[in-house]
Amino acid sequence: MIRRLEGERSVAAEGEPDPMESVPDPTASQEDTVFLGELYDLCAHDPDVQSLLVYQIEPVERAQILSELGWDVTKYETVQKRKKRIVGRLISEGRI
Repeated sequence: MIRRLEGERSVAAEGEPDPMESVPDPTASQEDTVFLGELYDLCAHDPDVQSLLVYQIEPVERAQILSELGWDVTKYETVQKRKKRIVGRLISEGRI
């Protein structure tokens, strides 16, 4: 009854393991960083995509990326599309 009304317990009951220890880590995994590093190397022909990838390794808001790179929204969206096309092509070629 209590669980239905108040939800799952977010603190440990006496003698039980802390439920907060089983929550997944919200930060990027090591595999994500390795993947983005490989993608960065494969995009050597497009410095704009490389610049975007540098900011996407860590979760950075779009507004901060626009500000730091001096881009407008149109350029940001254009580079995002180019990145998606490059990734799609690399996946279809089996390179990533």
